[in-house]
Amino acid sequence: MKATSLTAEERRVVEILREDWRDLLRCTAIHQAMERVGLPFSHASRLRIAEFFIGDAAVSGLIRWAPSTYVLTNNEKSGGSQAGTLSR
Repeated sequence: MKATSLTAEERRVVEILREDWRDLLRCTAIHQAMERVGLPFSHASRLRIAEFFIGDAAVSGLIRWAPSTYVLTNNEKSGGSQAGTLSR
Protein backbone atom coordinates (compact mmCIF):
# COMPACT_ATOMS: atom_id res chain seq x y z
CA MET A 1 0.00 0.00 0.00
CA LYS A 2 1.30 3.46 -0.89
CA ALA A 3 1.25 6.41 1.49
CA THR A 4 -0.80 8.30 -1.09
CA SER A 5 -3.71 5.93 -0.44
CA LEU A 6 -3.89 7.29 3.13
CA THR A 7 -5.67 10.51 4.07
CA ALA A 8 -3.60 13.49 5.22
CA GLU A 9 -4.59 12.76 8.84
CA GLU A 10 -3.64 9.08 8.46
CA ARG A 11 -0.25 10.09 7.04
CA ARG A 12 0.25 12.33 10.09
CA VAL A 13 -0.52 9.31 12.32
CA VAL A 14 2.17 7.37 10.43
CA GLU A 15 4.69 10.18 10.99
CA ILE A 16 3.92 10.31 14.73
CA LEU A 17 4.39 6.56 14.99
CA ARG A 18 7.68 6.68 13.05
CA GLU A 19 8.97 9.37 15.39
CA ASP A 20 7.85 7.52 18.52
CA TRP A 21 9.13 4.12 17.43
CA ARG A 22 12.64 5.46 16.85
CA ASP A 23 12.85 5.68 20.65
CA LEU A 24 13.50 2.16 21.95
CA LEU A 25 11.31 2.77 24.99
CA ARG A 26 8.19 3.83 23.06
CA CYS A 27 5.46 1.43 22.01
CA THR A 28 2.74 3.79 20.78
CA ALA A 29 -0.30 2.04 19.31
CA ILE A 30 -2.11 3.27 16.22
CA HIS A 31 -5.22 4.34 18.16
CA GLN A 32 -3.05 6.41 20.53
CA ALA A 33 -1.43 8.26 17.63
CA MET A 34 -4.88 8.80 16.11
CA GLU A 35 -5.95 10.51 19.34
CA ARG A 36 -2.86 12.76 19.26
CA VAL A 37 -3.70 13.85 15.71
CA GLY A 38 -7.35 14.44 16.63
CA LEU A 39 -8.51 11.79 14.18
CA PRO A 40 -11.74 10.18 15.39
CA PHE A 41 -11.39 6.46 16.04
CA SER A 42 -12.20 4.42 12.95
CA HIS A 43 -11.55 0.74 12.39
CA ALA A 44 -11.16 1.44 8.67
CA SER A 45 -8.47 4.09 9.24
CA ARG A 46 -6.67 1.96 11.79
CA LEU A 47 -6.58 -1.02 9.43
CA ARG A 48 -5.42 1.11 6.47
CA ILE A 49 -2.55 2.42 8.61
CA ALA A 50 -1.70 -1.12 9.75
CA GLU A 51 -1.74 -2.37 6.17
CA PHE A 52 0.61 0.45 5.18
CA PHE A 53 3.05 -0.56 7.95
CA ILE A 54 3.11 -4.16 6.84
CA GLY A 55 4.15 -3.11 3.34
CA ASP A 56 6.64 -0.40 4.30
CA ALA A 57 10.13 -1.76 5.02
CA ALA A 58 11.33 1.37 6.83
CA VAL A 59 8.40 1.34 9.25
CA SER A 60 8.28 -2.41 9.75
CA GLY A 61 11.96 -2.22 10.72
CA LEU A 62 10.97 -0.02 13.67
CA ILE A 63 8.40 -2.51 14.99
CA ARG A 64 9.82 -4.48 17.92
CA TRP A 65 6.73 -6.43 19.03
CA ALA A 66 3.97 -8.41 17.37
CA PRO A 67 1.80 -6.28 15.07
CA SER A 68 -1.17 -6.80 17.40
CA THR A 69 0.66 -4.69 19.99
CA TYR A 70 0.35 -1.69 17.71
CA VAL A 71 -2.91 -2.42 15.89
CA LEU A 72 -5.25 -3.50 18.69
CA THR A 73 -6.73 -1.14 21.27
CA ASN A 74 -6.19 -1.85 24.97
CA ASN A 75 -9.79 -3.12 25.25
CA GLU A 76 -9.27 -5.50 22.35
CA LYS A 77 -6.05 -6.79 23.89
CA SER A 78 -7.65 -7.37 27.30
CA GLY A 79 -10.68 -8.99 25.66
CA GLY A 80 -8.43 -11.48 23.94
CA SER A 81 -6.62 -12.13 27.18
CA GLN A 82 -9.91 -12.76 28.99
CA ALA A 83 -11.10 -15.07 26.24
CA GLY A 84 -7.91 -17.09 26.57
CA THR A 85 -8.40 -17.34 30.31
CA LEU A 86 -12.00 -18.51 29.90
CA SER A 87 -11.02 -21.24 27.46
CA ARG A 88 -8.68 -22.90 29.98
